[in-house]
Amino acid sequence: MFKKLLIVIMMIALSLSGCKAADILTTGDIPNREWEVIESSVKGTTLNIYLTTDDDKMRKWFSGNFSDIMAELYEVTVIVKTLNFNDVMNTLDAEKIDENESGSLDLLILKDDEFTKLKNASYLYGKVTEKLPNYNGQINVFNTDVISEHGTPLDGYGVPIGRSQMIMLYDEDALETYPQDPQALLSFLKDNGPLFTYATPMKDESGAKFIRSIVYSFLTEEEKLLIQDPNIAYEALEAMLVPGMNYLKELDAYLLKNKDEYYTRQTEIDDLFLEGVLYYVISSDYNSVEDRISDETYPQGAKSFVFETGTITDTLYAVIPYNAANKSGALIAINNLIGIDTQINKYTPNNWGNLPILDLKLLSDETLTDISKVSVKRSSLRVEELQPYGIPDFPLKTRTWINEIWESNLSK
Repeated sequence: MFKKLLIVIMMIALSLSGCKAADILTTGDIPNREWEVIESSVKGTTLNIYLTTDDDKMRKWFSGNFSDIMAELYEVTVIVKTLNFNDVMNTLDAEKIDENESGSLDLLILKDDEFTKLKNASYLYGKVTEKLPNYNGQINVFNTDVISEHGTPLDGYGVPIGRSQMIMLYDEDALETYPQDPQALLSFLKDNGPLFTYATPMKDESGAKFIRSIVYSFLTEEEKLLIQDPNIAYEALEAMLVPGMNYLKELDAYLLKNKDEYYTRQTEIDDLFLEGVLYYVISSDYNSVEDRISDETYPQGAKSFVFETGTITDTLYAVIPYNAANKSGALIAINNLIGIDTQINKYTPNNWGNLPILDLKLLSDETLTDISKVSVKRSSLRVEELQPYGIPDFPLKTRTWINEIWESNLSK
């Protein structure tokens, strides 16, 4: 009789704990005591994480390092899969039609304008940021890419978890220094000949990021805010881009061309850099330099740099679908993803090499010391050197228009 009574009491306690966690998930703020309830409620659960990017380093980190962290700290089993974003939308569409409130997607890691599409479809659970103890204090909540995804307000539904940043490279075996800004690059080419080029932005994203970085450097402070507005008019954008396009027109005369035309692929340009025909190239991935030296895509003397006027960054966002079956597990995962230890773990090049979302100016001396201890190859730049010069990327429509304006001005 006593054993039966004990079992009943335990079942009631577990039930109440589950209800408590469920109640917390529907409220706004979560006091520390209630966060502990959520942490305890996820033990023994499975969390399904879906990546919309087919990035091998990213997938290995989530399925390896991060899965181990979640298992060790919370006894959560993490299952990581890659799913095309169109399939993500199709899955949520089908579950919406079927009124499935216990969906198959627990946590999504998004890129580009995917957050905007999910938010517009009302497929997101929120307000997530209000529930995360790690969100305030070490992330700059005033940064453009923390407030919005390319102009679409996050409104607490999405949480930035990391960045990548466009870099440039020079061959230090051929040069002693590199240009600090666009004007210095132009002066160098005028004096030394066509030792740099970029691929047409209509065909290659590296070239597109280069011209976006250039035009941004010529904007006024007010225009830098306006260009992030997804509702900007074409005519207003075109007028803002005149100084940048004028620079690119002048630069055009000193670029290496392919039979008087722009190269269409960055890989062709990389070959010329390897052969010593070019002294400078562009890369969308700051963390790829060492790999590309090893596989002989870049010369042994390749070394990274960025313009002091800034280069374009890409931000990754974590979101929870409105009908996620394991919302508690997803919240715990996001909170851990933006925690200092995990941010340093994923920043470590041998693990992944994704830049921290943490604002270095907000961190303690102890944390800054820990970050400075991360081993980064001398050919690559550190987050301390990159973060001050990161430019949040623009809305998709604006990016398309910039390419079109470039084509009307420069394409041959």
